[in-house]
Amino acid sequence: MVAPASFAWTLRDVAVAAADRVYLVAGHDKSTKQDIPVSSFMRWTGKWSSKSFPLNLTSVCVVFEPERNSLMMGVDGTVVRGTAKGFDEEQVDAGHEAPRNVGDLREIRRIGKRAYVIGMRRMAYRCDGPARWTRIDQGVRCGVDDTADAGFNSIHGFGEAEIYAAGWDGEIWKYDGKRWTAVDSPTNLALFRVVCGGDGKAYACGQRGTVIAGRDTQWTVIHQDATKDDFYGATWFKNKLYLATAKGLFSLVGDTIEPIEIKSEKKLKITAKCFNRLDASEDAMWSVGLKMAMWTEDGVNWTELPYS
Repeated sequence: MVAPASFAWTLRDVAVAAADRVYLVAGHDKSTKQDIPVSSFMRWTGKWSSKSFPLNLTSVCVVFEPERNSLMMGVDGTVVRGTAKGFDEEQVDAGHEAPRNVGDLREIRRIGKRAYVIGMRRMAYRCDGPARWTRIDQGVRCGVDDTADAGFNSIHGFGEAEIYAAGWDGEIWKYDGKRWTAVDSPTNLALFRVVCGGDGKAYACGQRGTVIAGRDTQWTVIHQDATKDDFYGATWFKNKLYLATAKGLFSLVGDTIEPIEIKSEKKLKITAKCFNRLDASEDAMWSVGLKMAMWTEDGVNWTELPYS
């Protein structure tokens, strides 16, 4: 099944802290149509809890030090921090070059112990503590008079001294904690997600079924004929790369991209936009589509979540 018609939310992103603690952000359907920013933070702990905010939240991650915090990113640079004490709002930048004046943020991601956000015009910030955001895009952000339609869509790293950001026109940049270096990308198609895998390779995926792999400055295309749909999601789970389009799930087996047959005790009704986003902890992987959320412990057998 998918969420019933009475379910008023469109799921946008997921962050898996553990099998029994998962965070999602969603947009309110009616408000979105009216161009009114209303989003929901949803938490799954074996049952649902949620809280709404008058913000356009599109991405979520979780950090664990010095204590577990959930961080929900708004496109305008507002971040909602969830702690054991409640929720607080903070801004990644309050200056005249803040995201609200420059362009949309695209993703928040934990790398090492800290959270990073990236966005259009190659904006990039690192979180150094509650309400302490440091701009790190010196030398890579587009200038105020630059008309290039450049931007980062995704960021990930093997650690805070080896970070990769990918975005429009196939752009890939490497950040060593101090400076950015442009990578000679083997594609000019948009890249929507980057994942640093447990096999020592970094992967980026995106438009028209594009998947590339590499490290440092050497990247190559993984040629595949499993799908020509855009890959929006990817994650590393149990020694394997998983990828998601809106319509289906795939995995990298050797040098081949293969579709995944969805198995479930209850037959799942798969519709056009059931997937999109993936995230995983060591013991569980979640797939979130616009109106569907499900999880697996082995990458084969899936359980759909109730929607109330």
